[in-house]
Amino acid sequence: MSRRLRVVLSYDGTAYHGFQRQGRGLLTVQDVVFVAIEAVTGSPPQRFAAAGRTDAGVHALGQVIAFDATRSVPTARVVRALNANLPDDVSAVEAREVGRDFHPRYDATAKTYAYTFYGWETGARQALLSRYALFVPFQPDLEVMRHAAGLLAGSHDFSAFQDSGRPVADATRTIFECRLEYGSYSRPPLAGVRAAHLIVRADGFLYHMVRVLAGTLLEVGRGRLSGEDVAGILARRDRRLAGPTLPPHGLCLLKVDYE
Repeated sequence: MSRRLRVVLSYDGTAYHGFQRQGRGLLTVQDVVFVAIEAVTGSPPQRFAAAGRTDAGVHALGQVIAFDATRSVPTARVVRALNANLPDDVSAVEAREVGRDFHPRYDATAKTYAYTFYGWETGARQALLSRYALFVPFQPDLEVMRHAAGLLAGSHDFSAFQDSGRPVADATRTIFECRLEYGSYSRPPLAGVRAAHLIVRADGFLYHMVRVLAGTLLEVGRGRLSGEDVAGILARRDRRLAGPTLPPHGLCLLKVDYE
């Protein structure tokens, strides 16, 4: 008899064409996860689902997947067994048995993403951050950015902050929290390097939404837009008024919440 497993994944998305399988010879995170699951369970995963489809180059600390498995591998050994069959840039960090009806996307109550910036303090790139944060060689006004970030919380039509590519009938989403944190790393090898993290927790996200939000707030930080402009862009729902879509490597899926 099969059982349903929920697994939390962490991955460096640099080498992958996003999470979801695409075929056409394009390697994705799902491809290597399928190989590992089949090696552990003895068959391809059944009723596989994921909490979200991260884009090419986007990372994750808390991606959630679920699948049915028949082989009686003890749940306590699933993480170790999967990691023995996964490449170094993808890892399982938690596994548990869940109800047959669990769906990691539809049962989620919120997701949290972070977009990371660095570089303005010294103007020098850091090799150890180059995959995970956007190098910003100018000094942004972080306090102004933090104020503008707070204006984005709440339920709004976020049409202005999505790129075309995945059209939706309703662009209304609820941002529970949108904040900018900044400071210096405290431990080697990055001790003393200053960085800023845009943390966005919401009930759902539009295509490239966090990357556009981050690009818009960075325009605020460099004085090209004001906090009032951000509120106006939100109200006018016009993508042309918002900032650029920032590169994917600064984005990370931190966590998926469930009741």
